[in-house]
Amino acid sequence: MKNEKLVKPLAVILALLLLALLALYSLNFSSIIRYHKATSSISENEKLLADSTARRRLTLGTGMLKLEPFLADMEGALANLNPTKVSAFVSMDGDKIGSIRSEYGPDTSNYVVEELCKYIKEKVGAQKDVLLCGVGEKSDEILFFLPNRENEEEITTFMDKLLADWKNVTLKFNGRTLKVTFSAGIAFCPKHGSTTKSLYDAAEAALRVSKEKGRDRYTVYDASLLEQNKEQLDQPQPQETQDQQKQSTEDQTTR
Repeated sequence: MKNEKLVKPLAVILALLLLALLALYSLNFSSIIRYHKATSSISENEKLLADSTARRRLTLGTGMLKLEPFLADMEGALANLNPTKVSAFVSMDGDKIGSIRSEYGPDTSNYVVEELCKYIKEKVGAQKDVLLCGVGEKSDEILFFLPNRENEEEITTFMDKLLADWKNVTLKFNGRTLKVTFSAGIAFCPKHGSTTKSLYDAAEAALRVSKEKGRDRYTVYDASLLEQNKEQLDQPQPQETQDQQKQSTEDQTTR
C-alpha cells in the first residue's frame, strides 16, 4: 500500500517531465525549421541579387552593361532627355583586333573593352551621365550614350581628347604590353535619330566610314558624306589599290 502511494506521485512527475521534454523538443525543432527557412531565404535572395547583377554588368568596376539592359536603359534615357540639350550615341570598334587576338589570345578583346570602358567612365567624370555597353563576349565593340550635353562641340571635343589620349595608353595583358586603337561613329540625338535603332544605325554607318578612311578616328554621321564614301568605293580602281582595299576588307572581318 505504501509502495502504491509512492508510485502514483512518481508516475505523475515522470509524465510531467516527459511532457516538458516533448514541449522543449517541439520548440527547438520549430526554431530550427524557422532558422533554416530564414537562412535559405537569405541565400536565395543573395543568389537572385548576384544573378541580376551578373545579367546587368560584365564587370562591376567598369559600369559596363550587357546589351539587353543597355537597350532598356537607353529607352529610359531617351524618354527623359532635356529638349534644349544635345545627346550622342557612339559606336566604337577596335582596330585590327583580329590580329591582336591571334597574337595575344582570344580573351584579349574582353580585357581591352573593359579597360577602355573604365577609361571612358573616368574621362566623363562623376558629374555627367554615360551609359556604357560591351556588346558581347569576345567582342571588341563598345556602345555608349552621352545624354544632355550643351552642344555638339562639347561632344566632339570629348571624342578628340578621348581618342588622342587613349592612343598613348599602354595596356598590360598576361605579362605583355600592347596598344589598341579604336575607330568610332557618332550620331547626335535628336538630329540623326530619336530612337535607339535609328541612332545605332547612324552611328554604325559613321563607324564604317572611319574604318574606310584609315581607322583610329571618329566620324559624325552625315548622309552626304556616306554617299560620297559609297561612290568612291564603287569607282573602278587600279589593281594595286584593289589589292589594298581587299586587304582592308579582310582586316575588317576581324575588326
